Amino acid sequence: MKRVLVAVAAFPPYASGTGNVAWHHARLLAQGGHEVDVLAPGGQATQTKEGFRVLDAPRGPGLGNAAFFRKLPKLAEYDIVHLHLPFLLGADQLLRARPRPKLLVSYHQDLEARGLVGAAFRAYAPRIGAQLRAADAILVPTLDYARASRHARDLARAIELPNGVDTTFFAPRQRREQASFLFVGGMDRAHHFKGVDVLLRALAKVPDARLTLVGEGELRPGFERLARDLGLGERARFAGRVEAPDLADLYARAAAVVLPSTTRGEIFGLALAEGMASGRPGIASDLPGVRTVVDHEKNGLLVPPGDADALARAMARVLANPEEADAWGQAAREKAVARYDWSRVGEKLLQVVEAA
Repeated sequence: MKRVLVAVAAFPPYASGTGNVAWHHARLLAQGGHEVDVLAPGGQATQTKEGFRVLDAPRGPGLGNAAFFRKLPKLAEYDIVHLHLPFLLGADQLLRARPRPKLLVSYHQDLEARGLVGAAFRAYAPRIGAQLRAADAILVPTLDYARASRHARDLARAIELPNGVDTTFFAPRQRREQASFLFVGGMDRAHHFKGVDVLLRALAKVPDARLTLVGEGELRPGFERLARDLGLGERARFAGRVEAPDLADLYARAAAVVLPSTTRGEIFGLALAEGMASGRPGIASDLPGVRTVVDHEKNGLLVPPGDADALARAMARVLANPEEADAWGQAAREKAVARYDWSRVGEKLLQVVEAA
C-alpha cells in the first residue's frame, strides 16, 4: 500500500475533463488498496464514499484555474505525488517543496489560447517542460498527441494511459426517431477551443439536423446569440448542465456525438468516449490524440478543425445513412469496451503506481 497525493488544478464539482480524470484516478487507486488524498485549490475536507479523501486546500493568489495553495500538506508523508498537468502556479509550488516524494505526472494537454492569454501560456511553457523533466514517470492519454505536442521531447518517455469511461452506465438504449446531434463540453473561457461556434455554423447548413448542447459557462450567452443570428430556432437546444442519468440517455439517443474542437487544447475527448460506449458514432476534428479515438469511416468521421462546411457534410452523411451510422455506433461500442473501460485503465494505472 502506498500513500498517494493527487494534485490537480480543478476537481469536481467543477466541470472539466482533467478534473473528471483525476477523480477517477483517485477512485481507482483507492479501490486498488492505496491511501489517496486529493489536493485542489479551494478544495474542502471530505472523505468520499469512493475511498479517497479531499484535503482542505484554501486558494492562495491566482487567476481562474491557475492558483497557489495557502498551505501545502506535509509531502514527506506521501510515497507519490500524482500531479495532473497543466497546473499553472500550483505545480511550481509543489515542485519547490522539500522533501518531495516520487513524482508521477499525467499530462493532459498543451495550453492554447489567443491574444494576451496565449502569450502568457507561451511564456509559461518552459516551466511545464521543467515539470515534465522532474517527473519519475509520465502518463498521456495518447502517444499520438505526445508526439505532436510542443513538449514532444520531454514526453518521449511517456506511457499511454487512455482516459476512461463507465461502459455499464454509458450503454446503448432504445433510440427515438429524428435524434439530435449532441455536443457535451464546457462553455467557459478555459474551454474556448471546443468549437461551438463552428458547430452552430455547420448546423445552419444542414436544414434537417437538430442539435442539443450540454454545458455551461460565460461564453454560452454569446453562442445563444449566434444561434439566433443564424436563424436556428428550436433546432439548437441549449440544455445547460445535465444530471448524469439524463446525460446517459442523451448520448444513447443521439444521431452522433460531435466534438468540433479547433486547437490542440483538445487531446482526447471524453464526450466521444462516452458516446462510443453508448453505441453512437462520433464526428470529431482531425486533431492529434482525438484522431486515435475516432477511426474515420469505422466508428465515425473526422473533419478538418474549424471547417464548418466539412462538418456540415459529415452531419448530413450521418442523417442520410442511418444504417451506416448504426454500424459505426456498434464498432464504437466495441472499441470503448475493449480500450476505454475504466476497469482496464485502472489495471494499468495500478501497475505504474505499484512499480514506482
